[in-house]
Amino acid sequence: MRFLVITDQADLAALADSVLLARTSRTAREAALEAIRAANPGLDVNRLTPGATVTIPDVEGLRAAAGDDAVPGGLADLLASARDALEGLAGDTSSAFEQAEASRAATADLLNSDIVRKLAQAIPEVAEAADGLARTVAADQEQGKAQLSASKEALRDWAKQVEGLSALGPMPR
Repeated sequence: MRFLVITDQADLAALADSVLLARTSRTAREAALEAIRAANPGLDVNRLTPGATVTIPDVEGLRAAAGDDAVPGGLADLLASARDALEGLAGDTSSAFEQAEASRAATADLLNSDIVRKLAQAIPEVAEAADGLARTVAADQEQGKAQLSASKEALRDWAKQVEGLSALGPMPR
């Protein structure tokens, strides 16, 4: 299946002239026109407007040029950019988690320090606050692990979807 962005084709007949071979039989031409109509149910094929995208199903008689890549490497470049962006996002997510882990570790070190322990023994409110903070840090760590896991799962799913786009083939003219 291919896609075509309408430039100057005013109707289905003009569109067919731009995507079908000149010597396509009448029967093959009619079948192609019907396939194009069926593939574009919401499109008024009698009044095509520039900029509209038309789905061109794989039918007998298509010009080879209809599937040529209009931008050399266009889809491949787009997919490579998407992969790079996903890898960057995965790296940023892991880095943010590591920074949060370092902050939690620093907080735990402070809570376990001699000065905080001595203060907690002397002042009940400090002990209560330190215990509450320790619980919050532990809960935050669990939540961070869950978020990191969910983010990695989503990134894997997105990467699979990006790879699935490569089945679209070259970008149409």
